[in-house]
Amino acid sequence: MGMNKSLKSVFQKTIDEPNRELAFNIWEKLLIRNKKITYFKIGAFSVFGTLSLVGLVPTINTLAVEFSKSGFYEYLSLLFSNNGELASYWKELTFSLAESLPVTEIIYTLLLVFVLFLSIKFVTKQIIKNRLVLTGSSILSI
Repeated sequence: MGMNKSLKSVFQKTIDEPNRELAFNIWEKLLIRNKKITYFKIGAFSVFGTLSLVGLVPTINTLAVEFSKSGFYEYLSLLFSNNGELASYWKELTFSLAESLPVTEIIYTLLLVFVLFLSIKFVTKQIIKNRLVLTGSSILSI
């Protein structure tokens, strides 16, 4: 019976006294987890941005070659000529310009530019978030 009373008093002491460092430890683990996630996101978005930038160079070169192959520049130069015939054939010229556009290369180029800008946006967002996390952790340590 004496042993039950001592166990009862030990359990009552542990129930009444919560661990004072528990909240701080949980908050610290959350900050570390958020920091790891932020670094992973920065790395992933940096890789996507770098790959899109590297892919943009040959894509722009291909776009320029396709523009010259299609005769787009010749049709475009007709717009700036001073012929009176241009007014009567403007519909055909417009259709010829539209038909000579290298649409797939334009789409590839715009897609890579979009991915590049999107990754830059997300990297800067994660860097700002990481600064806030670091600031928040230094406030707690004071």
